[in-house]
Amino acid sequence: MKNFLNSFRIDGRLIMQLALVFLAFVIMALIGSLFGAEIINKNVEAYGNEVVNTAGETIKAYLDEYVTVLDGVAFSILRLEIDHADAEQMQTEMKVWTEWIIKTVAKYSDFSGFYGVIDGVFVDGSGWDPWADGGEYIPEERPWYIGAIETNGETFISDPYKDDDTGEFVLTVSKMMLDEHGNSFGVIAMDMLFNNVSELVGGLNLLESGYGILLDSEKQIIITLDKTLIGEFIGDLDRNKHSNGYAEMAKKLQEHKEISAFHYQNHQGESFVAFFREISNGWYVGVASPRTVYYKDMETMVTLLVVVGLFLAVTLCVMLMTLHIKKVRSDEANQIKTSFLANMSHEIRTPMNAIIGMSELLLVEDLDEKQKSYIKDINASSQSLLSIINDILDLSKIESGKIELLPIDYNFLAFVDNIAAMFQFVTNRKELEFRFEKLGGLPKCLYGDDIRLRQVLTNLCGNAVKFTSSGYISLTVTSRDNTIEFEIRDTGMGIKKEDLPKLFNAFEQFDTHNNRKIVGTGLGLPISKTFVEMMGGEIKVNSVYGQGTMFTVIIPKVLGDEEKIQHVKNADEIKTFVAPEARVLIVDDNEINLKVASGLLNLFKIKAETILSGRESIELIKQNKYDVVFMDHMMPDMDGVQTTIEIRKLGGEFKNLKIIALTANAIQGAKQMFMENGFNGFISKPIDVDELTELLIGILPKEKIESKAPLPVIEEPSGDKPAPFVPEAENKTSEFLNSLKNISGMNVEIAMKRVSGMEDMLYETLEVFHRKLPSECQKLNKFLADDDLHNFAISVHGIKSSLATIGVMELSEIAFELEKHSKSEDKTFCDERLPGFILKLNSLEEDLTVLFPAEANTGEGKDKGNLEFLAVKIDEALTAADNFDDSEGVAAINALLQFDYGDKNGQLENAKNAFKDFDYELASNILNELKQ
Repeated sequence: MKNFLNSFRIDGRLIMQLALVFLAFVIMALIGSLFGAEIINKNVEAYGNEVVNTAGETIKAYLDEYVTVLDGVAFSILRLEIDHADAEQMQTEMKVWTEWIIKTVAKYSDFSGFYGVIDGVFVDGSGWDPWADGGEYIPEERPWYIGAIETNGETFISDPYKDDDTGEFVLTVSKMMLDEHGNSFGVIAMDMLFNNVSELVGGLNLLESGYGILLDSEKQIIITLDKTLIGEFIGDLDRNKHSNGYAEMAKKLQEHKEISAFHYQNHQGESFVAFFREISNGWYVGVASPRTVYYKDMETMVTLLVVVGLFLAVTLCVMLMTLHIKKVRSDEANQIKTSFLANMSHEIRTPMNAIIGMSELLLVEDLDEKQKSYIKDINASSQSLLSIINDILDLSKIESGKIELLPIDYNFLAFVDNIAAMFQFVTNRKELEFRFEKLGGLPKCLYGDDIRLRQVLTNLCGNAVKFTSSGYISLTVTSRDNTIEFEIRDTGMGIKKEDLPKLFNAFEQFDTHNNRKIVGTGLGLPISKTFVEMMGGEIKVNSVYGQGTMFTVIIPKVLGDEEKIQHVKNADEIKTFVAPEARVLIVDDNEINLKVASGLLNLFKIKAETILSGRESIELIKQNKYDVVFMDHMMPDMDGVQTTIEIRKLGGEFKNLKIIALTANAIQGAKQMFMENGFNGFISKPIDVDELTELLIGILPKEKIESKAPLPVIEEPSGDKPAPFVPEAENKTSEFLNSLKNISGMNVEIAMKRVSGMEDMLYETLEVFHRKLPSECQKLNKFLADDDLHNFAISVHGIKSSLATIGVMELSEIAFELEKHSKSEDKTFCDERLPGFILKLNSLEEDLTVLFPAEANTGEGKDKGNLEFLAVKIDEALTAADNFDDSEGVAAINALLQFDYGDKNGQLENAKNAFKDFDYELASNILNELKQ
């Protein structure tokens, strides 16, 4: 017996392994059954919850429709009350509404009419007289009247009750009427039949079995399958000796708890599973299903898993024994493969990642074009090689045929040139001649898997270089009618005739005596053959031992679409695009932020529109079609998140409008918060121009991006449009920068970086900051004095951002601390720190006053202005105000201020400042006064 087992390489260790595998699989089958049962149970439970949730929402929606109708009538009655109408006129109004709904609105078939008590008088829109037959009817004692009074102006929905005349169940919706002074002048109500709700609840079931239940606010049964139970309190159903669980169910419902998969027994002793959900008016809708039906799928699944598990355990043991025999007999071959994969993982993958990382770092260095070309080829080749290595490491995918091609449209000419450039470099290092030829007019674009094709050619060209010590390597690419051919020829050692049939076998190398110094795995050719055949092509080989080898790769020529080529922009391309046709809106309550953001966008020839209020921006967005909206986060009245939510509510095209959050608090989790509230992304303040560039590339419409123009500079104005930038000569600009170095606490380098190195923008930004600083300090003092920490936080947040923009980082940090403590309602901290902060801001203002002295509004030394020129420029400025274009408005007014217009000079200065403050309405008002 021992010899028999040895002949099959079966020993005691294998038997122990099989026993453990069998036991483990049985245990796993049992555990899987339990987990599977739990999953099914959760799915069924989720389904039950969904059934009652849907039913609850449907009933709520049904009731809400009638609430809406009642609100409409209430509005009409209120208008009559305001107009001092009497009860008779209000009853007439109710009749009109009642007749109109009954005749024209088919979906309100359950509706029976409006009625109520107005100023102590009972009115009814359907013509019903409750005292016609001499009965006693006191409206003020009816549930609909009492409920409306108790809810104090909110809509009240009564529990269903049986109508004495028709015998049908009815419910009433009522509402207390309040006049414009908040005083009650009556109650109006409407009745509707309960038929639709009864049909809905009566049709509920779970897993095609069971029944629906509806309870009123007192937990009494309104609708159920057993009509004898209607009107019963659900907790009293435990009185039957067979029933159980109703009392506990009632307790949970009275505690307003949701009930999911609750087990109980009905009065016949049958086990059921119930689900209940509360509706907004205190009702509960439920569905119950027999326990046998509820757990049927789970019990079936458990049985099936156990049986199948046992069968598979036996099957697996047999398979393991067979595989063990094969494994033992092929240990030597597997050992070679395992050793190769282990070494490949450590020795090649790790340095390849280093090469890629270092080449990417070199790409951002200041290199000449030739050096950049080399580094780009290194990076592209390294990426390709790493992709190849990753596939080789998962060799089992290739052997099992699970590798799939991923075809795309790609630039074939660039692809071929890249392959040639890569091997030109390799052959030069080995002092070999490289010959490259393109024949037949190569197509610019092909459709296929360029990664796999690159892997094939890399393998073949690499082998050619590897096995050639002198002579040349040639690559010839030929385009034929239906195919593309790659011919790789070398003058190396060649392949013996008897080795050619084994050439594409994995892990095999030939002529190892002569090739002992050449490192290789024997995988390149079989992988290449697999990929070429997957492409529908073939590989041919011709070789003369001692003279050289020629490989020919033939693939189908499938032409691609040039417009679909995935073009990745390099760093130079990213920095040279412009988008003059793009429409962009910037929303920010901080003028400095608006000035900087619009200035940075102007680098890309984007003339952005600006607005200081989130609420006002909504109207702008409704009226204009913007490509991107940059939305500040923290703004008074309506912040950026609230504004974005309101924009999304507009629906239609506004759901897809690109909205980017502007925030000075780019803390962890901010991105997720913005995305959850409808934003498409966010950018932190102060804005980094590189970050802005990448964002614009990704979010602007592609047809509006022009990538060939150089990076624009701020255009020098001509004619009658002088620049907003005050310094008139380059030497004055230099003096301006030098003077900034004397301002305490200001980092000029940071400030220049914030404005992408544009001195004129920095000048304008500082001028706005200097002008607005006194009023901002007053705001801070007032908000803190009024204990308005919310607006205090918003205001100090804006100052923090402005200080960071102009490079005053120490004060920006103090502002950050004040913002943080004001948000946490720490008024004591703010009271202690604000005075010192204000003193430092005042000191900064004094320093800046040297740069921005008060302007005199006189016309001394100027020529007298022409009234026709005045009219033309005022019209231009008004147009700029209508278009929310501050720069055009300032330019038009600056042209006028070169002349003397007498007492109009002051108004022109005011209009100019309004434009600078982005207050377009004020600017329009001043200009219209001037025009008159």
